[in-house]
Amino acid sequence: MLLRLFACLLLPASALAQTAPAATATPERRSIVLVTIEALRPDWTGLGGWTRPTTPRLDALARAGVTFARTVTPMPAPAAAHLSLFTALDPRAHGANELGSPKAWTSRDGARTAAELLGAELYRTGAILSHRGLGKASGISSGFAYVDEPESGTRDAATVGARALKWIEVNAGERAFLWVHLKGGLEPNVPTPEQLERFPRGSELEARLEGLGVPPERFNDGGFQKTTLVRMLFPELDAPQIHKQFQVPHIDGGRFLELFRRYEADLAAADEALGRIVDALAAKQGCERAVLVVVGAYGQALGEKAELGHGEMTRENLLVNALIHARGLEARTVPATVSLRDVLASAVKLAGAKAWSGLAAQGAQDLLADPIDGALASRPEREHEKNPPGPVHVLYTSRWRYVHRPTRTDLLFDLAADPAETNNVLAAHPDVAAALLAEVRARLGL
Repeated sequence: MLLRLFACLLLPASALAQTAPAATATPERRSIVLVTIEALRPDWTGLGGWTRPTTPRLDALARAGVTFARTVTPMPAPAAAHLSLFTALDPRAHGANELGSPKAWTSRDGARTAAELLGAELYRTGAILSHRGLGKASGISSGFAYVDEPESGTRDAATVGARALKWIEVNAGERAFLWVHLKGGLEPNVPTPEQLERFPRGSELEARLEGLGVPPERFNDGGFQKTTLVRMLFPELDAPQIHKQFQVPHIDGGRFLELFRRYEADLAAADEALGRIVDALAAKQGCERAVLVVVGAYGQALGEKAELGHGEMTRENLLVNALIHARGLEARTVPATVSLRDVLASAVKLAGAKAWSGLAAQGAQDLLADPIDGALASRPEREHEKNPPGPVHVLYTSRWRYVHRPTRTDLLFDLAADPAETNNVLAAHPDVAAALLAEVRARLGL
């Protein structure tokens, strides 16, 4: 039964070894559970070094599975990132590469989703979503036979988790592909008072504010969209009522400390939902070969570099968490820098699904084998702006971050000497810059 299929997800490696059969018969195709979390930053997780309890369940799963040292989202926007994950295509290839609310996407030959391909081989497919932005009307959920999305607004993590468990109960006994979508740290951050109490102010948080170099006063100069400031820093206000004459309250360091607390609490709520799903499944008797994938779709700027939210091509937005956990899969960290677009496809191959061949034909590589080091992220030229900055392409490798800006000056950062990416060394390494530019152009087909 499907409920029994997932029971192995939290068992220690020793228990898995005891239950594994001695024979090496070809395994049946396994079910796949994908959990995506929006606005999740690695450096706010325990695995990324943060000491407050934002993601204990995610951290535990990562230590027991395969994690990736640096994973880059193809574009820091919900639709583009998720569609790249489902198709193993870059946004330029699948077409949903707009920063705002993109037009409804339609699959086509050469751009099929994992759900479509798995459904064609009789996987039972279901999606439980926290908001409608990725639902039926968007086309992003193409291929899912069942899509559970709210009629309006956003569902909290506990609600999404509970509905996911119900779907599993109804579909017990089926080979399945289940997508559970959590809003995570996506603004506005409005945790319950009980959740917020778990993350009090203190010297630890104040030190983080200082260390991140967030310039609170910079946000009072009128150069930022009022709606963004309110959604991020004053979620208690009624954003739809904002008008030209509306005055955003004064912003200081204390307001950012509250943003940090609310962000932490929302991440913890998503982490708890993840834990409840896995715990409920693990409580069932029996264990088979399931594959669990947990990823952050994109990151979130919390004031660094005078940026808020997502969309900009900064490390805060581009670097994400990604892990694959399955029975018999040795726990390890993959050192190569990889793209989010290949994570689900790698899990599909591990599951033994025929859909892998379709994703491989669309360009997917197996990250569990010997992945190529390097991942490209792109943002199109903004429209409807007086002075648009033009397109931006960022190539990450394990050593370098190269920023190609066709209408402006390029940038190069040495991640070994400067992990915070504060010192542009383009002039000091012209040969490196030339080689990375050639790689960017080759990946873009230019």
